[in-house]
Amino acid sequence: MSSQNEELIKRKLDTTEKQVKPSPLKERPRRVPMKPDECKALCEATGLEYHTGYEGRVIERITTTEAPDRDGDIVRYDGIDNSEYRTEPVVLFAHDRGSIPVGRSLKEWKDKDISGWRSWDIFADNDSDPTGRSDLIFRMSANGW
Repeated sequence: MSSQNEELIKRKLDTTEKQVKPSPLKERPRRVPMKPDECKALCEATGLEYHTGYEGRVIERITTTEAPDRDGDIVRYDGIDNSEYRTEPVVLFAHDRGSIPVGRSLKEWKDKDISGWRSWDIFADNDSDPTGRSDLIFRMSANGW
């Protein structure tokens, strides 16, 4: 193993060093203006049953970039392959696999301008998620959180 790799592993395992993900972009999530028939087609293409009003619950956001995350991991733009993700494109809050999904990704694409991946994500409403968690996360995302 090279000394560079050993140093990276040492830094990742060092719990005393605060690791912060730098934000190279100041872009916030935004609502996607969409007509009902367009939203219905995207929902059907992902296996999601369309409900009236879903077109107002779609957020475009940056999913990932080449900026190091809190653990120092980097997703390389050229290495992005979402083909497996497309088989079940659920959106999890904070990547928490132990919790319920909060939405579904309708569309993802590579964006060379940010060296990363963008997506259109639809968030469940209170009829689909009676806990209200999905709606809370949707409202926060729609307001730029």
